[in-house]
Amino acid sequence: MKHLVSIFSVFALFLSTTFAAVPADDDIQFLKDGVSFSLPADWTIISDEPVGDDGHYFSVEHNTEDATGVITVTWLNAHIEPDVVIDSHKKNMRAAQIYQQPGIEFTAIEPVTFAGRKAYRSKYATLVNGSKMEGEIICLNCEGKTISFFVQSGLDDKKATDAAFLQLEQTFGCREE
Repeated sequence: MKHLVSIFSVFALFLSTTFAAVPADDDIQFLKDGVSFSLPADWTIISDEPVGDDGHYFSVEHNTEDATGVITVTWLNAHIEPDVVIDSHKKNMRAAQIYQQPGIEFTAIEPVTFAGRKAYRSKYATLVNGSKMEGEIICLNCEGKTISFFVQSGLDDKKATDAAFLQLEQTFGCREE
């Protein structure tokens, strides 16, 4: 009997990890230029466009009342050091009108693992229209591309945004095109 319980436990664990990263049929499925991932169906695509021949820009927002979550994925078809890219994003965000009045604070860039790959991250906090927002920028190199992930949300929407970003990470793929 003990043996059967052990087998059942291993099987249940296998099923839970196998299906955890499998997107639902109505989820957003993204696949372009060798980059793929999925996001929950209650998110809305607000931009999905090439950046000339040099890369791509994809952005979604949480589609619920009073939602503040935004996730953006961008890439350049070139190998650029991730810390240089994050520093550039930080400079551009500091200069952006929306962050001028309240200011924006960034953490130091740190190495992390994203979707099993070596990446770099900087977190940030700011106010947007009087609401506290938190976010992070993650950047990595993959198959000749430099890919940046932005995730930002208010505190009320943080749980849903974190769950969506986790789904993106669990389903993320990058291959040579």
